[in-house]
Amino acid sequence: MLLEVDQFRITFERKILTAKYDKVFKTIMIENKDILEKVLETVLKKKVEVIEFIHEELPITRKKERVKKLDLIIKLAGEYIECEVNTSPSLATKVRNLNYFFSFISSRTREGKEYDIKTKYIQVNLTFGIDRIYNENKYSMIEEYKIQTDTQKDFYNNFRIYEVNMDKVKKIWYTESVKEIEKFKYLIMLDHKELDKLENICKGDVYVEKFKEKIEKLNKSETFTYDFTWEEEMEMLKKAEIEIARDTGLKEGRQAGMKEGIKEGRQAGMKEGIKEGIKEGIEKTAKEMLNLNLPIETIKQVTKLSEQEIKELENM
Repeated sequence: MLLEVDQFRITFERKILTAKYDKVFKTIMIENKDILEKVLETVLKKKVEVIEFIHEELPITRKKERVKKLDLIIKLAGEYIECEVNTSPSLATKVRNLNYFFSFISSRTREGKEYDIKTKYIQVNLTFGIDRIYNENKYSMIEEYKIQTDTQKDFYNNFRIYEVNMDKVKKIWYTESVKEIEKFKYLIMLDHKELDKLENICKGDVYVEKFKEKIEKLNKSETFTYDFTWEEEMEMLKKAEIEIARDTGLKEGRQAGMKEGIKEGRQAGMKEGIKEGIKEGIEKTAKEMLNLNLPIETIKQVTKLSEQEIKELENM
């Protein structure tokens, strides 16, 4: 009889690794800059030519400061791009990415005897889970952020953030619009498990075909999948799901609690709303973990639900 941890490993390894996972994305893109150029061109809507990749660990300036690694800094002509794949759209993820990238900008700006005011810095976030937390109509597929005044005057024009809503990108495939699929094919392929179908629709696109070969090769590589550290990746995903559940629960709870509090004129309504909202968020997480065929014991540990509660969710 297999131990539970072995069953967990088998369940995970049966899943197809896509470029939704940060390590898979960076492994492919660093070795195939032509594919990365097509991904970035889709986001930035301009021609991109990668000059080099910069692998840099930012200096630690305080004892309690975290190790700061920027794995995929891309140098273009007069520009630097940092590209991140995020499995969680949480505020914590945004703060982490932004802080680390600003640290990189600061270190580059101070080099030499003069401040660098010419180089442009771009952060590209390929983010999953946005539509699961926020209103689907709140964010576009690709949002561009810059530092401006209230009257939309640029305060500092050399910095841009692009966030790609990968949930909306995935939905393009199900619209069956050949025109839209062709337009966003290099984003769609990143988390697509039926690349043969995508390749057929895109009429044998050389970059889609090349990406497909690389993904298949990584999935067949025992060295890579073993080194992928399934325990670490699943822990990261679990943490992301819990974070999403908390965000969703608190948001819905506050709304429900506030309405009840105003209606009844007491704080108890708000507390009950928050409690109910968090419960709904946790149950949503449990359902998604059931869809991933994760063991009930693992779901119990993550969500703190009882086995009976989990089985009831499974039958709903």
